[in-house]
Amino acid sequence: MSDADGHPPTPAGAPARRRLTRRTKICTALILALALLEGSALTIRYFLTDHRFVIADNAKVDGDEIEIHAPPTAGSSTGTSTPARA
Repeated sequence: MSDADGHPPTPAGAPARRRLTRRTKICTALILALALLEGSALTIRYFLTDHRFVIADNAKVDGDEIEIHAPPTAGSSTGTSTPARA
């Protein structure tokens, strides 16, 4: 059974369900359209540029290790130092 609008009847004592207002429908459609637009833009960007790069957390580089040591004293090479400013 249904009422004149084609909706099933609500049980006795249950509050009637509110319909969405025009403004709510427009805002929901706008948010959905923006989400689809952003998804499309990210997909296009990936296929145009990002798919050429390999992303890995466990990447290793072949080569020789070069050790770099800091001078034993902090300061300039002339032996004079200036106080640090706060």
